[in-house]
Amino acid sequence: MKQEIKVIEGGITAAQGFEAAGVEAGVKYKNRKDMALIYSKVPCRTAGTFTTNVMKAAPVIWDKQIVETSEYSQAVVVNSGIANACTGSQGMDACRAEAAAAAFICGQAEQYRWNFLAYSGSEHPFSQPIIRYRVPKHLRQALDAIDTLVSSEKPLNYRFLNYQFKNLGQEEKNAVTDYMISRFNVIDYDAAFRYFGGYGNALTAIHATTGSDYEIKESFSGRDDRVYNKIAVLARKLTRIQDIHRIIALPVTERQELMKKVSEIVVAVPVEQIAKYFRIPFCP
Repeated sequence: MKQEIKVIEGGITAAQGFEAAGVEAGVKYKNRKDMALIYSKVPCRTAGTFTTNVMKAAPVIWDKQIVETSEYSQAVVVNSGIANACTGSQGMDACRAEAAAAAFICGQAEQYRWNFLAYSGSEHPFSQPIIRYRVPKHLRQALDAIDTLVSSEKPLNYRFLNYQFKNLGQEEKNAVTDYMISRFNVIDYDAAFRYFGGYGNALTAIHATTGSDYEIKESFSGRDDRVYNKIAVLARKLTRIQDIHRIIALPVTERQELMKKVSEIVVAVPVEQIAKYFRIPFCP
């Protein structure tokens, strides 16, 4: 029995909750849209089919890993005009940088540089890898100054940063910032992911504890990770939903009720902190 295919008008955004944008990036031809961003307002299930060719391009390897290891995704960047194949490690670095840029555009907290989660998979997520003998002398001097500061076990300060950035262009500043963060970074990402139960949960905790989502002022007590981990455990138990992204995507009325229940159990935590975790604007 043949089943007719129903054609829905409206393109890729015909499905509720999806947005898309296209640009003329000039990948191969001029005056032709060749790059697009498809965005889901909430994390959604992801599926994909991939080539069985042994020679897989970096984007294919990257996307395959995402589909196999992440239950949900929220944005896809696509391009035409070039396969991005046979690029080696540089191609994977480009994938990380593009994912970081897409995440920043879509407002995903894991890729804001100072949240440090972007550095779990790369030492230079916002810049090209540095090959010392190829960079200009002034850039190499900035890198040497950072190495000296690290070896002397002295802390960073604004005076030092301003001096190093003084004669650098924007791309060079990005490279120096990535290098500086990587050299000073002491985060054990494997331990962090084990503690929170995976990358996704660590991301949710970071998103809840940083930025100014609802302009809620919050003082760091040194125990915030335990607080948010406890909220996550309670949220899963009360909703019987294991994926925090799905909990955050619940209707606001359900999240408000959940916030109320959690606040009654975790009485030592300010209500505004719990509200921020569940993405609920707080009005005292």
